[in-house]
Amino acid sequence: MGRSLVVSAVCAVCCLVAVTITIEKERPAAAPAVRQPALHVTTTTHIPWNTSEYRETDFIGWAESRSYHEPGAPNVPLHMNVTTALLRTVLQRQAIFWGSNPDGGFRTHVARVENGVPVAPWYSISNESLTAENFFTGVTRYDDLTPSTDYGFVIELLIHGKWYLHLNGTFRTWQEEGSLITSANPLLFGFGSCINPMWGDRSGKSLRLLASWDPGPRFFLFIGDFIYFGDERPHEPEEYVRYYRRKLRTREVIAAMRKTPWMFQFDDHEVHDDYISGGDPSTHPFHNSAMRAWDRMIADANPPIPRVPNASLAQMQYVRWHEHSYGNAHYFVCDPRSFKVKTWDLTGPLLGDMQKAALKLWLETKCRRDKLAWCFFVTPTIFSHGSYRRDLWYGNMKEQAEVLAMMTADDRAPVSILSGDSHVVGIWEVAPSVHEFTCSPLDAFGLQYPWDMPPPYRVFRDGRSYRKAMKKWPPLGNLPPPHVFAIGRGRHLHPAGFNCLVEVNTTVQGTTGTVSVRFDIIDGHKRGELWHSHVQSYSAEYKPD
Repeated sequence: MGRSLVVSAVCAVCCLVAVTITIEKERPAAAPAVRQPALHVTTTTHIPWNTSEYRETDFIGWAESRSYHEPGAPNVPLHMNVTTALLRTVLQRQAIFWGSNPDGGFRTHVARVENGVPVAPWYSISNESLTAENFFTGVTRYDDLTPSTDYGFVIELLIHGKWYLHLNGTFRTWQEEGSLITSANPLLFGFGSCINPMWGDRSGKSLRLLASWDPGPRFFLFIGDFIYFGDERPHEPEEYVRYYRRKLRTREVIAAMRKTPWMFQFDDHEVHDDYISGGDPSTHPFHNSAMRAWDRMIADANPPIPRVPNASLAQMQYVRWHEHSYGNAHYFVCDPRSFKVKTWDLTGPLLGDMQKAALKLWLETKCRRDKLAWCFFVTPTIFSHGSYRRDLWYGNMKEQAEVLAMMTADDRAPVSILSGDSHVVGIWEVAPSVHEFTCSPLDAFGLQYPWDMPPPYRVFRDGRSYRKAMKKWPPLGNLPPPHVFAIGRGRHLHPAGFNCLVEVNTTVQGTTGTVSVRFDIIDGHKRGELWHSHVQSYSAEYKPD
């Protein structure tokens, strides 16, 4: 895949053509006038995009924490703040920046570049409405950008009435939805979950590896357990916020997020261990406080949530799944926590009616073989049985079978399930056209499940019959046993971390096209060693619009 562990240094000069700018509701109603940034960049000014060309002290709000661990609640100061700003999300026509600054605000400048040559003045958005009510956070959003186009950006922070340079760099907008990702320019992205380091300097290796790939991933899907909240008692949003601030003050986390735009989904530990709503998040004592912190610190800079037909405003406030497409690769990032119900017979709902209907529509409209589509169903928890914990999809086996039936309908393009949560890495064939890739932790601790438990990760390894094991479990265990391509884990309760990278490309010869996906598992605690690689592909007649 042509990757090397070398941090790229890219220098460019940039400028901008006209773009339409949408201002978030948290900013003042009046749109700021288009103006030159405080740096007074001109067509002859050299812009060092690589931040290593500046001294660390030139960056106001650089992550300050040198001890890399997730402290318990008593050790996290309630009023600890974080001052930083990041390019968080890039889509076909959007770029979304997120910032936190208790001393003032932040402003962003975006400019289109062509081969490093400026073509127009900069356009800017200033967000100075960061207040205690929104935890001193906010976003700036640029809409109506051009797909497959290079842009430069500059971020400044307002500190005691003076603007300071914080970060600058470049990004490229995504390919137009439906266009083909070609072999000449394949898509590379990463995914994973779980950041809970506990061993000081022995931790952080996998995050440092993620920040060093060259070429780096176009984006990173972080699918849960960004924080590990401590207990199962009702709390105020501010108590959750301080955990996010602690994580966002950690040097390795910020470095990885600066290198690659991150998109997020939450899992249980953003609320508490093994959290589920019980079917109605509006009545759960923890959900609203935890999600208010999650929204302001993370989700406000995620891709926009989909419009749900016939949903009321009250229902829409609990929609936290999102969909997006890069060329002929399509993503459905589900929320398996907000509507999940545990039952002893494993028949309870998991996605809820609205989300399941949205998933069905997405599969029918996006996952088409005649368009050479490849679909990624992203779920924070393991889909194919997991460790026989009802906290995972196993606990809702009836809906698990319904979703698998939707994925394997006639003429459906292959679906790759991306999952995390269980602190293992593995690849399973759930159905001939459905493979699951699970990847966790990104940087935390390994787990070893005891041998006397029913399989998930050892199934068929010692010749035991899956049917015999299932006699102990309800009759809804009707999914075929997943074929295990690979399974691995770190040492039990020792530092562990994996980089999981996915490459998508397409070739077309005549009227026939072939789409292939390569999945690489790299062990971040063994000097970037490629632990396992798996390739899946299919061919079909291509019918462009």
